[in-house]
Amino acid sequence: RVRLPFSLNILAEEAALAALADAEFRDETIELVRRGRAFLTEGLRALGCEVLPSMSNFLMFRPAPGTLDARSLHGELLKKGIIIRSLKAYQLPEWLRVSMGTDEENELFLKYTKEILGA
Repeated sequence: RVRLPFSLNILAEEAALAALADAEFRDETIELVRRGRAFLTEGLRALGCEVLPSMSNFLMFRPAPGTLDARSLHGELLKKGIIIRSLKAYQLPEWLRVSMGTDEENELFLKYTKEILGA
């Protein structure tokens, strides 16, 4: 049996359509992503990380030269319960991807990243 990657079931599709129809929820979510993207971009750049421009709900970034490599930072964040994505499988071993979260989640991610990188 063949299955498309990231396929959704009918229940998930119905939930997505309902969420999109809820204008207030949609607008709040868009604002949360915009605010989080700006906050994380600024915070990561302040730590010396390279951050690629983004219009999505995630950022791609590379740790600052002279600090931990992406693999090590990924592992250390996992130990603290922070889940981000390594991009090694995409032939980008020096890069990581972080999705926007709530304000509190974004602050915690930056706090731990700062501690781990020793900034």
